[in-house]
Amino acid sequence: RADSDDAVFGRKTIGYGGSVVLCINNVIGPGLLAIPLIFQQAGWLSTTVLMVFFLLVSAISSTLLTEAIALIPGNSRFRRRVEFSTVVLFYFGEAWHIIAQIVLTLCLQAVNIEGIIVGAQAMGEFILYSIQQNWALLFSRTFPFLELTSVTPATLPPSTSDSGCMFGENVTVISLGYVIVMLFTLPLGFSTLERNLWTQYLSLVISMIVFGQFIWHFYQRTWEVDQVRVVGHNQSQVVSVIVLCYSFVTTIPSWLNEKSDHVSIQKVIWSSTLLSTVIYLVIGVLGAWAYPHVNSDNFLNAISDAGPCTEYGIFLFTIGTIVPGTAVSSIMVKYNLFVGGVCGHGWASFWGVGLPWLVGFLFYSGTDFAELVNWSSALFIGFINFVVPVVVYRRACHVQANRKPAIDTNMLIVSHTAEEGVHCREGDEFDTMLGAVAVPSARSRTSMVVHTVPRWLARFDLYRLALGIEITVTTLLVAQIANNVWQSWQFHSKNLLTH
Repeated sequence: RADSDDAVFGRKTIGYGGSVVLCINNVIGPGLLAIPLIFQQAGWLSTTVLMVFFLLVSAISSTLLTEAIALIPGNSRFRRRVEFSTVVLFYFGEAWHIIAQIVLTLCLQAVNIEGIIVGAQAMGEFILYSIQQNWALLFSRTFPFLELTSVTPATLPPSTSDSGCMFGENVTVISLGYVIVMLFTLPLGFSTLERNLWTQYLSLVISMIVFGQFIWHFYQRTWEVDQVRVVGHNQSQVVSVIVLCYSFVTTIPSWLNEKSDHVSIQKVIWSSTLLSTVIYLVIGVLGAWAYPHVNSDNFLNAISDAGPCTEYGIFLFTIGTIVPGTAVSSIMVKYNLFVGGVCGHGWASFWGVGLPWLVGFLFYSGTDFAELVNWSSALFIGFINFVVPVVVYRRACHVQANRKPAIDTNMLIVSHTAEEGVHCREGDEFDTMLGAVAVPSARSRTSMVVHTVPRWLARFDLYRLALGIEITVTTLLVAQIANNVWQSWQFHSKNLLTH
């Protein structure tokens, strides 16, 4: 049993350095590529304010989610295997667990597909740059429905710099770059979080080197500072992009399961989000100044013709940063499906690791990528990362005050012993386990602090703070959804009038 479980999960061996590296890499993802465009369109004031707001919201949401996990009986030191979806199961029951599992999977897979698209496009650019030609299988509506196509620098379509797809817009292709990135990423996804740690260290080192190279490249260009206004002309995408940038909260439970006991949770969370925010601001502002007229939501497309050094930097950033992040998201989907009892390890691996690659090529077109970012951020990513954790925390306060969990005494919880890395299923009576945890009275519910909250944050009324985050973020996301619907209606209306 121990050997089979070790093949599924990692041991609790991730130290402080590995934890910071993992969390930074989880924060910095595909959203970074749209930040310069957002500074240009929305202006620096609203972009910076929202970035600081979601920095605070993501860190506090992570803190409160961690507290809710620690309040599960017998789990004050995170000895049980508790994933994001199983937290919902514990506090809300089976029906909400199924909903959370579906939304979480859609959320993580949307991020996966975004990373896959960026990685495949960058690999295609590298192939074209290196050997002056690139190939792809092009899907068509006529027999034989598949044909081999190629492109050279001389035959690149004009839309490539905007969409990122060198084979044209609104086409369905499986490119050579797509296949190469898939072969590199799949083995990482079938592994565990702990065993992927070496790729995370390598990823961060590559990221810092490439960020330095990008900053140097921006410095060498003529800056058009006046083109980045205080308040820009287009605020339509700023919320969805920044939500995507801080959508790491759902990854916290998987990290808790495999971190060493001595690692400070709050130091990891706050240092990671602060450093990531500095990177977002520097790359966003300098990139917008250096490329004030960029039209692509992937700024790598705008700088891809900046010379060999930048070209190789783009390739290293994509393969060394975006692609390993895709593998980590796949692992977390796999963990949640398996621990939540949705399916066995084999099917969990298929749905978590294999499925994104079976459908990712359908979004290869740049316009589809932009739509995916907008809608996934508004519908799934924002709610599951910023609303659900604070709702779970408020429910945890009620459960601890009233001793009324959403699961019965026979519910099986996957456990993880820190010393041996062995996972087992516990059948203890819930009431016995609950007796081991200090249960506050209903009167003290709103200020309950037990395990993981830092001292400065413990001075606030956390219950009401969680409620405030829930209302504010929900309002922003609903407004973003309404804006997306309005823009989509306008776009289709214009097309109908044109035709």
